[in-house]
Amino acid sequence: MIVRTKFFVFVSVLAVLCQAQAGVADQSIRQFVILVHPCAYEAIHYPITDPYRALEDAARKRWLRAIPCLPRSTFVVQVDYSQISSADQLNQAFINRLGAGHVVRIAVKVVGSSAPGPLKEYYEEINQRIRQQMAAQGLTFNPATVKAVIWGQSFEGCASGYGSAIASYLGLKRPTRFDYHMSAPDAPFLLKATFLQTVAVPASDVEAYVFDLNDGRCAAFFRSCLTPQWLDHRPIKLQLDSEFFSVVSKPGAAVWPRGALPKGPQPFTLSTVQERFLIAPKPHMAKLLSVINGASVGSEPTLKGIEK
Repeated sequence: MIVRTKFFVFVSVLAVLCQAQAGVADQSIRQFVILVHPCAYEAIHYPITDPYRALEDAARKRWLRAIPCLPRSTFVVQVDYSQISSADQLNQAFINRLGAGHVVRIAVKVVGSSAPGPLKEYYEEINQRIRQQMAAQGLTFNPATVKAVIWGQSFEGCASGYGSAIASYLGLKRPTRFDYHMSAPDAPFLLKATFLQTVAVPASDVEAYVFDLNDGRCAAFFRSCLTPQWLDHRPIKLQLDSEFFSVVSKPGAAVWPRGALPKGPQPFTLSTVQERFLIAPKPHMAKLLSVINGASVGSEPTLKGIEK
């Protein structure tokens, strides 16, 4: 009888300890999911048949499928347009999975990279909202180990810009992860593109996303994984031969080359804030990958010498 009583007490204490440990684990955030501007084309009333709207709707369905699989130690930052039914649906799905205390929803402000002062103020406002929510819920995180995953749109615009900034302002030390398939693009030449791979730029936090444009060309887009993309003017130095390469803006306007150039590789510099794409004919994919692998990222945050 005494043995049974002692065993019962031992099991009871163990259960209490396990519950306490589970509670502590629940309070320690191990992953941030940063969802930026979901369903933006719905918000500005593009018809469902529009190709941009179709791509964002496909991304929305992937987000909804992924949410039930999120670890309970996830904290979600959702920056979106209010009163959009799809954004409301996503927010409720997050709450259903993680609880309201693990989700903060922040209203969109239209601030772009051309206005760094207001942009920094908005980033800090978002940062404070996140920290206030976490403090109110007794949540903590380790900046050295916590992961940050970016979802949202557009891939080459707001999601990359805001996503990396939110992680940076939280002081996170691990590179952000952004799966292209959890996004939708703005660039018209990406509408029918196939994402192929990411390639790390050596000795940096910058990575290139490589695409088959399915029109006889391939392309690369550079993303900074540790710094605020729209505030990052670090020079990414490339060697480009105009016989094989061109550089275009997000809308597809030609940026480089301008005029006749000497034959052979020439120095060219861009930065992530500019949202440029490196283009090559598809048969020269190997040359494109070689250029990325031979690139370097400078440490000086300056626009001097960078193509505009």
